[in-house]
Amino acid sequence: DGRAALLDAGLVPVVCRLVETSDNELVLERSLATVWAFAGSEEGRGAVLEANGIQAILSLLFTDSHAILDNVAMALGLLTRDPRVKAAMPQVKGMEKLVACLLHPSASIRTKIAGAIWNCGADKTNRADLLRLGAVPLLGELLSDEMAQENAAGALWNLAIEEPGKRAILEYGAVHTLVGLLESPNDAVVENATGIMWNCSSTVENRAAMRKLGALPRLVSHMTNAKPEIRENASGAMRNLVINDQNKVAFREAGGIELIVDNMDSASNTLLEKWVSTLWILTVTPENKHAIRLAGGLPKLLSLLDSRDTPIGVREKALGALRNCSGVAENVQPLYEAGAVERMLRAAKIFGAVARPQPHCSLQVRENLAGMLLHVGRHDRVATGVAGALHFLVDLLDDPRHGSDSNDAVTATAAKALASVVASTPENRNLMHKLGGVPKLVALVGEARATNSTFVLYECLLAIKHSTTMHDENLMALLGQRGFVQTLVDLVRSPPGGAGSMHADDVAREAVLCIRNICASAQGASEVRSANGAEVLKRVHETSQSDALRIAC
Repeated sequence: DGRAALLDAGLVPVVCRLVETSDNELVLERSLATVWAFAGSEEGRGAVLEANGIQAILSLLFTDSHAILDNVAMALGLLTRDPRVKAAMPQVKGMEKLVACLLHPSASIRTKIAGAIWNCGADKTNRADLLRLGAVPLLGELLSDEMAQENAAGALWNLAIEEPGKRAILEYGAVHTLVGLLESPNDAVVENATGIMWNCSSTVENRAAMRKLGALPRLVSHMTNAKPEIRENASGAMRNLVINDQNKVAFREAGGIELIVDNMDSASNTLLEKWVSTLWILTVTPENKHAIRLAGGLPKLLSLLDSRDTPIGVREKALGALRNCSGVAENVQPLYEAGAVERMLRAAKIFGAVARPQPHCSLQVRENLAGMLLHVGRHDRVATGVAGALHFLVDLLDDPRHGSDSNDAVTATAAKALASVVASTPENRNLMHKLGGVPKLVALVGEARATNSTFVLYECLLAIKHSTTMHDENLMALLGQRGFVQTLVDLVRSPPGGAGSMHADDVAREAVLCIRNICASAQGASEVRSANGAEVLKRVHETSQSDALRIAC
């Protein structure tokens, strides 16, 4: 209350004037002490700024008096917490003066100045100035100073926000010191060190450097640190680091996969998001797909899929990890027996991926759902179809957003999964007929042909072939699509990209096999003859360089 009264009485401008004009050491010392007493409040900092006190205080940074300099440093440490003061620093050359003081012989002064720089580094303009002035090496030196290392690391954490700062930290060689700080008994130091590593690990060069300097096992150990901030920082750094393929191996060897799986149930949502994202990145390699199964991770990832308590972002990443894991044969049965199909279909409703996908449901989610059904559905095709997978996959074909490269991936994966589910299963072919799947596939063939999307063409033709093999209803539905027989003949004659080009012969072969199914009926054989199909097949058989295509013809 007393400070508020003095503030209202206009004491701050008077004190700032004394700081600017007095040459009496005792007056300056007492005046500065008064300033930093007021600098603890937002109103006090604003008053100092309005009284032009910042420039006056900065001018005393080069005094010979240790007592005055100590008060200056303390005052700046409090004042620079204010965004308005940070923004004013470039106009008064604040960073130039602060950086110069990092060379002061007093450890106490260097520590306080590093704290002020830490505060100022939250401002983008100040960060650019600090990098230009060479602050990184000076702060890097302070990392070895037990008194100053917390503030120095905090300042470097801010400087590591943009790419130039990350590069400067790597080039100076500070990563080696930071790795050592991960074992500091001071939690604040560890928090700042892991924060720097999180920021710096977004650059390719730093990921390799951190592994070579032994950072990964120490960061893994901090992923379950008692302090939440350290857990978040270490986990964020690891998520970036495992993008590097060699780091994927190092993470697994450090026990990171088991650590995540064992602690998933108790993790906060923000931590869980980082951990599951890490697993998603890790599972691009077969070894890690197996490691997650062996660690008991598949049921835990599945449990995240259809839980409404789990944030949508975590569910999306869990789905991505599961889709990757389903790509190895050893994981298929455990996934199926853990109810993967049913859980995926429930998750599809939560994601908004069914019955005309909602705009908020990403293409990645729909492709991952289709891809996982492709792999897991092979374990029991009939049960997978009955469970609703066939209905979901046919729905994916009906998305109005066909044509873009990203949505073509969804369409191709859905068609490929359909081909797998209906293959050798009359029950699923019957269901395919009831759902009107064949006409939808035919429509997509037309769209893919118009956009020259070879891989969509191939997968749709494959699904049509499997759907019409020994199934009269689907065959009649196919023949009911006007002009499609001619389309098939044209694809054999002139596949997209030209005969012999990549995937073109595969498309032509599937078109031939669809024609073979069509010729099983008298009406179909007649339409093939009318489209000059026999002549085209004969010519391709004689001229194609592809053995598989010639055999099909």
